[in-house]
Amino acid sequence: MLQFFQVLIVVSVVAFTGATQAAAQSCEPIEWRSPTPFGYSLNDVVFGNGVFLAPAGGYQGNHVAISSDGATWTLHRVTDTEPGIWKAYWSGSQFIVTAGSRQLFTSPDGVDWTRHQVGGIFGGISDVVSQGTTTVVSDNDGVLVRTTDLQTWSVVHYAPRRINALAASDSVWIAVGDYNMILRSTNGTTWNDVSPSLPSGVALHDVLWNGSYFLAVGVGGHTFRSSDGLVWQESYVGYADALRNIAWDGSRFVVKGFAPPGIYSSLDGLAWTYEALIDVENLTWGIAFGNQRYVIVGDFGVNLSSTDRSTWIPHYSGPYDLLRGVATSGAKLVAVGESGTTLSSAMGREWSAHPLPQSIDLYGIVWSGTEFLAVGEMGAMWASVTGETWSERPIGAVTETLYEIIAAADLVAVGEIGTIVMSTDGSSWTSAASTVSADLHAVASNGSVYVAVGDSGTIVTSPDATSWTERTSGTPRDLRTILWDGSSFYATGNNGDLVVSSDGVTWTVGDPLTYPNGSTTHDLELYRGTYVAANYSAGIMTSTDMTNWSVNSKWRTFYALAPSATGMVAVGLHGSIVGLECWGIVFTDGFETGNSSNWSATILD
Repeated sequence: MLQFFQVLIVVSVVAFTGATQAAAQSCEPIEWRSPTPFGYSLNDVVFGNGVFLAPAGGYQGNHVAISSDGATWTLHRVTDTEPGIWKAYWSGSQFIVTAGSRQLFTSPDGVDWTRHQVGGIFGGISDVVSQGTTTVVSDNDGVLVRTTDLQTWSVVHYAPRRINALAASDSVWIAVGDYNMILRSTNGTTWNDVSPSLPSGVALHDVLWNGSYFLAVGVGGHTFRSSDGLVWQESYVGYADALRNIAWDGSRFVVKGFAPPGIYSSLDGLAWTYEALIDVENLTWGIAFGNQRYVIVGDFGVNLSSTDRSTWIPHYSGPYDLLRGVATSGAKLVAVGESGTTLSSAMGREWSAHPLPQSIDLYGIVWSGTEFLAVGEMGAMWASVTGETWSERPIGAVTETLYEIIAAADLVAVGEIGTIVMSTDGSSWTSAASTVSADLHAVASNGSVYVAVGDSGTIVTSPDATSWTERTSGTPRDLRTILWDGSSFYATGNNGDLVVSSDGVTWTVGDPLTYPNGSTTHDLELYRGTYVAANYSAGIMTSTDMTNWSVNSKWRTFYALAPSATGMVAVGLHGSIVGLECWGIVFTDGFETGNSSNWSATILD
């Protein structure tokens, strides 16, 4: 929690005279700070209209990333309502991406998108292909549907197995799927099974038409080539166990393997040459060719490019470990997380990694007034004045994981099995007399009383951080975070349950944070009259009254929040750090301005 920093922020606000402030309304992601270029997974990539386009986000996003060179990418929002942008296709005149369960979006440039509802399918869309005025869509249940206007859809085939990919020439349509299934059609309406016979059955992951041949690839290094889609000639890439994606560069097929992640090429689709082994974790998805270069993409924004297929240049940086805590000294921000990960930033925009010498998970961090203190598993505590060089801080015989630490009149940390430790100087620590055995996840203070919350609705209070008394919360659910807003304590956690108290002693049940049902709120802060919640499923939620909530960043899990020189930052899953604007003011170089033309940040439109 950030009670200790509220005075710092208020002082800094007064110092920025002449700023124009709008009414607090919402928090919006304005730019990814880490990982770079962004933390969304890139699920596919195609080349068309002079640019590479990659669906960004999967279950946790609704954007596409666009690049002309495969090195510098910009994000563009496709839809506000349908999460899950998965597959991409270039028809020759427009991009088509699949979204959610039954949505297509089309765009000539990848920036402005039109939504289309797909009828006749029940599972998630697995692929899309277009030829002339006819578009065919497949789903994960083996259903094929067809349209000529993107409005009226007809079910044209029920396959016995999952369909993974589609391709089309001028006169032939091909669908490939599990157990070496290949379906063929001459009109997109009538489909015949032309699967080659293999004893074990090979899952085919991708298929491509290069102008002369169809090429299908799959597990076991198997490839199949056909000029007409009827007769298929089998080949084998002996270096690969699983082939995932295909590109055509004008003279050769280039295939990306999944296990191992190798690159292989062939002039004819039969004889294969090993090009490179790309030993990059999270590189699982697409490959494309355009503008004289190859681009491959994967999870968490991983992307590489090559001009010769053998040397691949990465255009991303991590780390990708989960981040659970973030704090500010007023001059610097520090985030901590799994495997000893720590990152620091002066402005909240550019972050540098400073891993601990031990691979331990860190959960909470605070600025004590003179140093950062981070806590984690097995009673670990680490200290740093700069957020860059860290030293271990012994705290006695504590072996339980510590989840949260705050700085008020005293320093207080809470954790597993009711563990509470306190210190007046950050060096000498004393175990408090806890009266509970439940895990305690968070603690806050109003200046007169400390309140710690935890599993099964546990709440304990203390006037001095030494002697603690259990209170009745009114909820059986785990409480993960607590906030003092100047007049009331608010504690929330699993399922969005909320309990409220003016004194920390007597609690009433409030209106839950209920988006979506069953989600967990990990942090709750008040900033410029806006309550901001970091949520497991909803991402960032905001409210001006703790009753009516809006979701501002869907499908990204965040665990902690902190103010920064440019607004606010949220940290969370896969090393995600995102900048937030929560009050209708824009910034340049860390100073407020009422003139949006001076803003140098990149907005995710």
